[in-house]
Amino acid sequence: EYDDTLRGPLSVRAPWDPASRTATVEILGQEVLVEQRTVLAGLTTVDLENSSFSGFVRMSGWRLSDGSFRASYIGVASEAGFAPGETVELEGVIRAQVGVSERFEVGGMEVRYDGTTRVEGLEREQLVTSRAVEVEGVLVTGGATDYLDARVIRPDDKRRFEGDKQGDIEFSGPVTLGYVSSTGQLKVNGITVSVTSETELDDDLRVSELVGGVLVQVEGTYDNNGNVIASEIELRDGEAEVEGAVDQGSLDPQQRQIRVGGVLVQVTAGTIITRDDEDSTNRPGFDDLGQTGISVEVTGIERGDAGSRYLEALKIEIDEGADEGYELVGRLENIGQSWITVLGVRLGISSNDVFDDGVTLADLEQALDNPEIPAPLLEVEYRASDSSSDYYIAEEIEREDEDDD
Repeated sequence: EYDDTLRGPLSVRAPWDPASRTATVEILGQEVLVEQRTVLAGLTTVDLENSSFSGFVRMSGWRLSDGSFRASYIGVASEAGFAPGETVELEGVIRAQVGVSERFEVGGMEVRYDGTTRVEGLEREQLVTSRAVEVEGVLVTGGATDYLDARVIRPDDKRRFEGDKQGDIEFSGPVTLGYVSSTGQLKVNGITVSVTSETELDDDLRVSELVGGVLVQVEGTYDNNGNVIASEIELRDGEAEVEGAVDQGSLDPQQRQIRVGGVLVQVTAGTIITRDDEDSTNRPGFDDLGQTGISVEVTGIERGDAGSRYLEALKIEIDEGADEGYELVGRLENIGQSWITVLGVRLGISSNDVFDDGVTLADLEQALDNPEIPAPLLEVEYRASDSSSDYYIAEEIEREDEDDD
């Protein structure tokens, strides 16, 4: 089930910055951060580089503690653009009452309602400052001040987590309030999460690293107070991976990038860097990725367009001792008579003997040509060519099983 967090006209507040890979846009008076993880549909980051770009969009994302949003998805709602009378949707916290009855502000947008407005799950007397609401209505423009003429007002999206509190729950989002040791709790998506001695943390993730902005996935059960007791907390899973020695001379401190087996890896503020050493007390930093004689295992999210793919790192684990070969997991990008491209790396194929479980180049070509399904997810073991360090040869290729959940 999909539901818009915001739906309305978009304007660019801070254009897309190729270095930081972020932009700030405004939708119905709400500030929205667009970043590498944001899925864009019907528009691109090139559009967002233009400060005059505008459009009628649907956005889903997470509301942060300061009232702004972090977008997980932005898609064009109408190719024709915004038209008067279009239904829009707004979510947020009532910031202030506006001098007269039946008016309030959410972020930078004034909301007006009257006796014809349907109020669901709330009493009208509860529409006061600090109440989180979702509003559907019509955007009225052309006067001294734009405002939202509300047709429906209900509690915000958090209500979706307040159903059967006897059951299990699984959700993902950014940490909105970091872990507090005195209470043993943190907040994710505004939901209070309790960490106990029984909580399983992803690999060697530490509670001290559960700070504001980090994307996590939580599994757990409700307690009697409606909070979630976490059975498992992990970094938001990425399906793409690369493992091997860091390419010599590839460390770029300014762009915070490295290359591993030809794969461009982007390190962000949310990337967790660890060592393959449970006794280590000093966590490594970005500069440690340039050490000689180390290998890394990178898990993340595949980003970029065809011809400019890269791996946005969620987690990097450093292993002392450089591996001779490489292994990656990523989606098939391109294919030729004797080669494939995965995660931006062109991999030569000497014969069909490299394919596991009977997969062939013809099978992959057929799958890649089918627009109804995602490109195949492949696991590839490969090595650098003896003749050139910029050319790679596949040694084993198998098709990954993909989860449907």
